[in-house]
Amino acid sequence: MSTCENCRGRHGVDTLCRFLEAIGRELRKPVLMTTEGGSRAHPVLGYDPVLDRVVLLADPLR
Repeated sequence: MSTCENCRGRHGVDTLCRFLEAIGRELRKPVLMTTEGGSRAHPVLGYDPVLDRVVLLADPLR
């Protein structure tokens, strides 16, 4: 089983984004990712079905 700890480097991030896109496209709904134990009110990444891409939702400097 893969975890986010295994998503290191650009290749890992690209794999995660493709996974979020695949789920979002299949469901035709937004898909949000939070930090472990994080609140759904503060997602980090998400698939936006209107834009048809994964977008950064968190401030990278925080």
